[in-house]
Amino acid sequence: MRQVHESPNIFEIDNFLTETELQHIGRIVAAKFANNGGFKKSTVNTEVDAILGVEDENRTSTTMWLNKQQDAITRQIETRAAGLLGYAATHCEPLQIVHYTEGQFFDTHHDAGTLMEDGSVEALPPRTHRVLPYMDT
Repeated sequence: MRQVHESPNIFEIDNFLTETELQHIGRIVAAKFANNGGFKKSTVNTEVDAILGVEDENRTSTTMWLNKQQDAITRQIETRAAGLLGYAATHCEPLQIVHYTEGQFFDTHHDAGTLMEDGSVEALPPRTHRVLPYMDT
């Protein structure tokens, strides 16, 4: 692990995901596509966006969520990521797979909480850390 930026602290960890884990995630993604559950446009809040039709100009990527502690391998990844930050795996969100094609981006944004139908926001506790494995295909 090596620090590549300060304030905020950003660290790079080579081979955070094993080849077995990458292949497993690839199989999950393929299975979701086979069941019409593939990538969807990245949104501010998936549940409410569907109701309100919220579009976010800061997100042009597509996203797929895995189930929390979906299986032994995803639990292993969640546990490793949480442990790296000094947390229990129960404090992690479900794994999220984000896909970008050339020109797409996920720009600066703020995760404030759930946008309600009346336009108010149900606040979430702030995310203090993120683990972002990256794979260039």
